[in-house]
Amino acid sequence: ASASQIAERIRVAIEEVPVEHAGTDIFVTISIGLCAAPAGYTGASAALVEAADSALYEAKRTGRNRVLTAELPDESNVTSTIELPPSFVSV
Repeated sequence: ASASQIAERIRVAIEEVPVEHAGTDIFVTISIGLCAAPAGYTGASAALVEAADSALYEAKRTGRNRVLTAELPDESNVTSTIELPPSFVSV
């Protein structure tokens, strides 16, 4: 399954399960922004995080409760670098 398919399954699962608060069932939703790279990607992880973050804010801006996938960014525009744990970058 692709990252966007998995994210959509997570979104639907959260949407379908009520959370009880003060004796009332409350249904919550989630917006997910993602950017996936192919196996063997050697580019900057910060570029992926920035693209996913932008997709998340676009999902919220355009109605919430959705999954949006960003394109793999042009790395010439990377503004920072970060180190992600290996579990974030291994497939």
